[in-house]
Amino acid sequence: MNEQIKIIIADDNKTICKFMSEYLEKYDDIKILGIANTDEEEIQMIEELKPEIVVTDLMRNHKYTGLDIIKEYSTRKDSPKFLVISVDTREKIIRDGLEVAGYIQKGIPFNYEEIVDELRRIKRELENKKYLEWDEKYHNLEILNIRKMLSFKEKRLLKKLGITIKNKKHTECEIECLMLQLLLYYDDPEEYLSIEEKKYQKSLEGTGVSREEYNKLLNKITKIKGNLKTLNLIDFLGNSC
Repeated sequence: MNEQIKIIIADDNKTICKFMSEYLEKYDDIKILGIANTDEEEIQMIEELKPEIVVTDLMRNHKYTGLDIIKEYSTRKDSPKFLVISVDTREKIIRDGLEVAGYIQKGIPFNYEEIVDELRRIKRELENKKYLEWDEKYHNLEILNIRKMLSFKEKRLLKKLGITIKNKKHTECEIECLMLQLLLYYDDPEEYLSIEEKKYQKSLEGTGVSREEYNKLLNKITKIKGNLKTLNLIDFLGNSC
């Protein structure tokens, strides 16, 4: 994995926290942001450190307050995932439709390798979810009407090149496709294109579009495409490509 798994450990047993952190610190793909021994510390670390996963027990001072914290965050958007480690069975504790990302029953000896496996599994699920969200927006979220950003002459040039732009908001995927269509006419003086890419190159000859006009048009579309990063950032802050 390229990105580290950002976690906090929450358990009122300081010895367990010590052994667990020492074991997990051996793995480069796991980053321990903090260790909480009380409910207050766990909540503070979740709010301030923004972990992806909270490795937590359930019982504190003979009360299942760890479970209360999970219930509280289960209704929040962008809350961390919880990997529960408890002496109780999952069936005994997790009820009323409450779900957690992972559940390990404490045993003797303590199986730390199982924690590593579960952390990596949960991280993969988080990454898959992010990819699916990005893919959905990339193909379906309409973000920009390019037609309104082009002059009449520029639209005519595109038409001469066999490229038609609909009068609608385009998705990022559609804008990428437009860019690829335009790049088929790209002149490659620096030999950037591969042999395979050169097979698909088209000539401007016979299109009625000069190389100077094409270069200006390519620069304009490239600038529009570059501005998508700003548009996507604004969109994310409000509601990824």
